[in-house]
Amino acid sequence: MSAFPALGFDPAPGDAAEVGRLGRETARVAGELHDLDRELQRLGSVGTAWRGAAGECFRDAVGELPVHLRRAEDSFAAAARALSTWGDLLADLQVEARAAERAAADALSRLRAARARAAEVPSGGADPSAWVAAEQDAARAVREFEADLE
Repeated sequence: MSAFPALGFDPAPGDAAEVGRLGRETARVAGELHDLDRELQRLGSVGTAWRGAAGECFRDAVGELPVHLRRAEDSFAAAARALSTWGDLLADLQVEARAAERAAADALSRLRAARARAAEVPSGGADPSAWVAAEQDAARAVREFEADLE
């Protein structure tokens, strides 16, 4: 059964807390990549002072790794920001979705009550104005229900 029976669908699906957790984990990885890059830079500054085969071996082994570490850090940091933004927005949208569900449920209740009143009034009875009023009441409830869904 849907958590949004009046609306008939979940307008903001997802787990905002899990998105936030994933954003924090992604930011943590970006931080670790940053720390690795700084450590490699520190070792590299020592490596430039190295002379001979050891220094050359170190520089050859490191190669383009610092460039790739910075790119990875930037990518993870951007992903973390996007996830954090999405998690916050999703949480806000879910609050709005619950409010929309309550409004739709109220409108649906009014619609059902108006239809029930209209069904109780005989269409060929002595007072046709009561039937017309009940039908107009039901039509108004339908319009209100549709307006609440927009």
